[in-house]
Parts: sequence; C-alpha cells; structure tokens
Amino acid sequence: KYFSALEVIYNHTQEEGTAIYGDDFTSYTELVALHDSSVYGYHTQNFFLTSHPSFQLQIENSLRSVYDDVMYPYWDFLIDSRLGENWAQSILYSEDWFGPANNTADTDYRPTGRFKNVAIPYDPAETEYPDAIHGPYGFLGNGLDFNPSKYLQRTNNFCGLQVIGCCPCARARASG
Repeated sequence: KYFSALEVIYNHTQEEGTAIYGDDFTSYTELVALHDSSVYGYHTQNFFLTSHPSFQLQIENSLRSVYDDVMYPYWDFLIDSRLGENWAQSILYSEDWFGPANNTADTDYRPTGRFKNVAIPYDPAETEYPDAIHGPYGFLGNGLDFNPSKYLQRTNNFCGLQVIGCCPCARARASG
C-alpha cells in the first residue's frame, strides 16, 4: 500500500488530492516547493536535522490521507551497503518498488515501473511557487540541476562509467 499511496502523491495535484483525500493530503509538487524553498533552506541552516523529521511527518500524513494504515518506512541503508558493488540489486531498486537504477539513454534514464511518468514540478514563470528554488529550465529543484528533462530520471551510470559502490556506506559499516 505504501507505494500505491506514494504514487497517488506523485500523480495528483494539490487541488485534486485535497478534494479526494482531505486536508492532510500534500502533493509531490507542494512537497518539492517546500523542501527546495528559498525561504526555509532545509539544507543550508542549523535546523537541517530537525526540519527533515518534521518534513517526513508531513509526507506520512499525506500517505495516511490516502490509506490510513500506511506509514513512512524506516530504511537502514547499512543493510544495503553490504551489497557493495551490487548495490543496485537492493530491493529498493526492484520493479515493484522504486524501479531499477541501471537505466540508460534508451529509456531516457527514467525508472521503469510505477514511477516512470513522474513529472518534475514545472513553474517556468516562477509565479505558482515564487519561494521555491527553480533550475534554469523552470523546474523546481535545488537550482543546480541543469537537466532539461521533465521526468524523474535515475541511473547508475555517469559519463559512460558505472557507479560500482557506495563508499560512504562501506566506511560507515567498517567503522561501526
């Protein structure tokens, strides 16, 4: 149910979601605009550690507005770090979860599965979300994303080289 609820959050506007699921619903676009806000600066201030749990609660409330018995799951990334070079084989990247990481130009680097058609929030005139950070192509984001694609993209390849590990996770496991 978690992924079905998340799919609803990704694919409904705030107006649609509120009308169907109630006032606790928050759409993906609203969440992106809040997270990448030039006013709050979730990643730039001392409140990073406290702001993200409150942000997660907002996501969980939105998930629960779709299905009242769904909660935001805990992911222990150290378990997946044991996969080492095979990190992309984690259940997280299965077709039924977030979709594979090994996407190529043949698929426009878009994950297959339920999240294939997730569109990046677009506000080229910066009028719908004036406080959100916008990239050069008008998409909401961190401002450093120079990708013109309107869809969510993910790959474990960069400039023809395959990413073959998760170094920070391996170091954390070795020192823990």
